[in-house]
Order: sequence, then C-alpha cells, then structure tokens
Amino acid sequence: MTHLLINQNVNLRREYLIGKINEYLGTSFEKFAQLHGNPDIHIIEFTEGESIKIEDVKQLQKELIFQPFKEKYQLGIICYAHNMTARGTERDVESARGAG
Repeated sequence: MTHLLINQNVNLRREYLIGKINEYLGTSFEKFAQLHGNPDIHIIEFTEGESIKIEDVKQLQKELIFQPFKEKYQLGIICYAHNMTARGTERDVESARGAG
C-alpha cells in the first residue's frame, strides 16, 4: 500500500501521516519524532532541497525485507520524495569530485 501526502504545510503532512500510521498499525504515536525510535518504521529524511539518491532508496528496500520486530508491519517513509534523483544534485556531484 502506498500513500502520497502532498501539502505545503509540513506539520499538517506529518500530523496526517501519524494518524494513518496509528490507524494502520494500531499504535498511538503523538509526534513524528517518536517514529524514529521504532525498529519497524524506516524513514528517509533529508532537509528540503537535499537530494535523495537511489542508494538511499535501495538501503530502505533492504531494511524492509525483514519480518517486523515490534509492529504488525514494517513501514518505509520517504520525506520530501520530490527530491529523489538517480544521481544526486550538482552539489553532491561536485562534492564527490572534490573528495576523489
């Protein structure tokens, strides 16, 4: 099952997401920060404008193949999914060139 949450207000997106997670898992999370401590909720979260690369998504897929540890299901959350790129931003590319 996939949900795409689009709203300019980050707090409203997260509030809706928490509600859906609680409904789906039967949990009672109150804040987005609580999700980070759960072994069955995997989050890709960068700041607005940072690039989410294919390697990040592949790592998320690897984490989701295991049986749930605590909840009924495992969840993968990609914040700012519109920042996903195959190769990263120019800044990332330039940074990699400088490191080499």
